Amino acid sequence: MKSVIRHSTGQQGFTLVELMVGMGIGLLCTLVIATAMSVAEGQRRGTSAGSDAQVGGTLSMYAIQREVAMAGYGFASEAMALGCPLSARFAGSAFGMFPPVLGPVFVTTVGNDSQLRILASSKAVTGDGAINQVGYSVPLRVVPPHYDPNSGNAQQRTQFSVNGMVGVLQNDLMVLVPNAPNPGVVCEVFQVNQAPAAFSIPRADDAGWNAPGFPTMATSSKCLPASCAVPNPSGSILLNMGSFVDVIYSVNGQQQLVESRLDTRTRTRTNRVLQSNVVRLRAFYGMDSDGDGVVDSYTNVQPANPAQWAQLLSVRVVLVTRSAQFERDPVTTGPIKVVVGSVAPVTGSVDCTEGKCLNLAVNDLANWQNYRYKAFDTVIPLRNQRWKSPS
Repeated sequence: MKSVIRHSTGQQGFTLVELMVGMGIGLLCTLVIATAMSVAEGQRRGTSAGSDAQVGGTLSMYAIQREVAMAGYGFASEAMALGCPLSARFAGSAFGMFPPVLGPVFVTTVGNDSQLRILASSKAVTGDGAINQVGYSVPLRVVPPHYDPNSGNAQQRTQFSVNGMVGVLQNDLMVLVPNAPNPGVVCEVFQVNQAPAAFSIPRADDAGWNAPGFPTMATSSKCLPASCAVPNPSGSILLNMGSFVDVIYSVNGQQQLVESRLDTRTRTRTNRVLQSNVVRLRAFYGMDSDGDGVVDSYTNVQPANPAQWAQLLSVRVVLVTRSAQFERDPVTTGPIKVVVGSVAPVTGSVDCTEGKCLNLAVNDLANWQNYRYKAFDTVIPLRNQRWKSPS
């Protein structure tokens, strides 16, 4: 009997060549998937990085705009106050922390950036919420009998007579703006050291802001003989500055936007970091040189006299922020271009395809090419400067 040998062909397995081909296809698929995921992750990081630069810049601009909108509150409506040299003393010594003149804003160039300083009355905000806390500042006109520390009249030696008492409270800081034709007179700071009476503001000598020797026009060598006869002639102004708003915005060496606020009670400045990854801050005065109510140019040159201060209508602020994400490959190759238009020339702008541009260099920063940047540009009207009252 013959035996039958059967061969099975269903369980042969894979050959070495087939295994190698399969592994090659698997590796290729893995490479494609990894590449797609890497690109998607890069796009996600780029989008996220652009988002944080956008948010940081928006919040920074909001903080600056909010403060600049109040610039000049309490005094900018009075033409004779603008540009007046500001004199202040505490306990008999010169107090040098105020700006040298009365002005709503001050732009100072520091390296590649600007410092933007805002001055205003703090009376825009109510004090502790009490009923007698008045939250507004109105310039007051001086009327006879005029303040004169050398007078034989007790009232004239200790009080200013004014045409109203709107908003004045004890401990408010006031600025006397003399109504005199002499460009050498100064605007002097004093404090209301007693509760005001009807149509009179007390100013008695003490050891604080009202130290003896208050330099009135009666004793100042800067007054003309004609105006010295009347220490503070009718029409002089008292500005109610409250406790003063004096704020400086700047960018420090750690690419942070810093707010520095003066406290006149302690006579110190408090610095506060508002935003990180802010790399450039530029500010410009918006000047109307021909008096038509339209800004003609943006400059970083401070107005030199009262007439030029009266031409100041707005502030232009340019801000550059960067993403927090460090990119492995360089993503920035040159200065940050900010289109500023060609209607009103901007100091430092150059010709570009869009008209005029500011090219803000960032190559002084470490690894500057490996970050993404976002530029912001806005014009802030000085509303208190525009709302001028007739003198």
